[in-house]
Amino acid sequence: MKSFFCILFIMLSAISVLHADEVKLLTYNVLADDEHAKRRVHELLKLIKDSDADIIALQEVAPWFLLEFLKQDWARKYHLPTKNKTLLYTSGLLILSKQPITNANSGLIGGKQGRAYLTIQTTLLDQPFTISTSHLESFLGSGNVRAQQMDLIFAQLNKHQNAIFLGDFNFGDKEAEEKSIPTTYKDSWLVTNPNQNGFTWNMELSPMAKQGSFPNEKSRRLDRVLIKSKLFTPSKSSLIGNKPITGSKIIFPSDHFGLLCSMQKQPNSK
Repeated sequence: MKSFFCILFIMLSAISVLHADEVKLLTYNVLADDEHAKRRVHELLKLIKDSDADIIALQEVAPWFLLEFLKQDWARKYHLPTKNKTLLYTSGLLILSKQPITNANSGLIGGKQGRAYLTIQTTLLDQPFTISTSHLESFLGSGNVRAQQMDLIFAQLNKHQNAIFLGDFNFGDKEAEEKSIPTTYKDSWLVTNPNQNGFTWNMELSPMAKQGSFPNEKSRRLDRVLIKSKLFTPSKSSLIGNKPITGSKIIFPSDHFGLLCSMQKQPNSK
């Protein structure tokens, strides 16, 4: 019996080691529209809680969602970005971090829709990271605006060795705006699931995405997690919120699907 528990302890220790160098990152556009909000919010919060992500970037955070989030007991394990002791909550952007946030800033990035960025500094596995989220211009013909918005954000992030940009980019694969993504960044979905489309805006599966789409718009991979680091590399990516809420066939947690990614330390990195 004693040997059995020794073996069990070794197995559990091995599992812990496997995940000791892993960091989970979630980006989710939670839809500010309050239609079906009371039904959606509980499913959204459960998905976010169950992700157990180290970094959570949310877009379209409306006051009704923020109030419900702040009521959750599990929310207390996350640090929120503040400036002058006030929650930094610009244009519906919010970042949650399990590790203390040492600095936070935000600002507008141009365009007609009042879009902004939110950036924090924290540590992930004892390494300093600068992390930004944004909800880029959404109009189909606004590719040049999105490119300019990304240029502003990357100009900040590129000053740091370890950087993550995650959020709602509002353009899909092989669209012109991709040229504005520096080659130093790894796209988590493309690294881990190169043979899957990864549509987070999926009009074939979600009536809510179809309802909120532009004329002639196609399903696309609008939400991304981009990582720049010599120490870390993407290891897993999956979609969440891609099924209707309980008791409905047409109401989803949001019109977007969430994107949950993991990154791990590179072999031999310190």
